[in-house]
Amino acid sequence: MRRIEREKLETARLRLELAAMVSDAPHRSVRGKRRVDHYAQNLSRWLDDVAFFVQTPETGVDLILSFFESDYLLLSNCVDADDTLKSVFTQNAFQLLRDYARRLERFSPSLGERILDGILQGREGIRETLLSFAAAYMPA
Repeated sequence: MRRIEREKLETARLRLELAAMVSDAPHRSVRGKRRVDHYAQNLSRWLDDVAFFVQTPETGVDLILSFFESDYLLLSNCVDADDTLKSVFTQNAFQLLRDYARRLERFSPSLGERILDGILQGREGIRETLLSFAAAYMPA
């Protein structure tokens, strides 16, 4: 199987996994350090799979933005006193988004708007951290 075909299959799998995590959210209750850590590992594993299987920057940006756009549902019913889940978004996912965005050959204004909208509409606490990161990449 060629690399491009493999990437398309893996991208479809990753989209389905994200959809499954989002659809399971109303039924999930994540409380307690052990459960939070386990859930954070699952979210991080999904991001690791994106990083490993997705080489096309446009596809990578799209998947990570979908992850950010799903943050409210992914984090609903979660009690995370140590901000373990928050760091998955503010560190792991943001780093991956930044890496893919840097590799884009052409950065369209609509993509910039989608990134900004995803950050501004994010869950409380995550949005402020991401905005502070994004400010570092704004032209002076």
